[in-house]
Amino acid sequence: QLQGASNGANSFVTVTAGFDNEGAVAGNLNVQANSLILQDGGKFTGSLSGGSQTAGEISLFVSDLIRIDNGSIVSTPLGASAKGIEIVTKGLEVLGENGKIENDNFGTGTSAPLTITAEEVLVSDGGQITLENENGPSGGIVITANELVEEKGGLISTLAFGGSNGGDIDLELD
Repeated sequence: QLQGASNGANSFVTVTAGFDNEGAVAGNLNVQANSLILQDGGKFTGSLSGGSQTAGEISLFVSDLIRIDNGSIVSTPLGASAKGIEIVTKGLEVLGENGKIENDNFGTGTSAPLTITAEEVLVSDGGQITLENENGPSGGIVITANELVEEKGGLISTLAFGGSNGGDIDLELD
């Protein structure tokens, strides 16, 4: 469990490579667990600032439940390509106004898809699954699930800036 502090400070796990480091490559963030809870500001981030290389992938393989309750999973390459976010789990809950899974690309590189494979996906109470893309090609969002519930202000979206496309949202529901 990764939880933010009551004083407003966030707890986080991050993989980052610095600005304008030619050849810089941010590593991958791989998690295998029975369950994962990110709440009250807890976050996983992967980013690469500048350069022309690739930001690492955030991969979560969780056998039971991932609950993101006002926490976040964010991939944000700036000026680089992104390997994206891959989530494989039995259940995924994205809850609260600050609860989000976000795959952004604010550069000219290619954005890989945000992929979610789960039996049940719940996006509720303002939670968001989003992809934002500026200038480069987008991989979109792919959700494969037996059940998808989007309620109470939950949002699944793609957004494009500049000369890019936001990418498709592919829902494969059984």
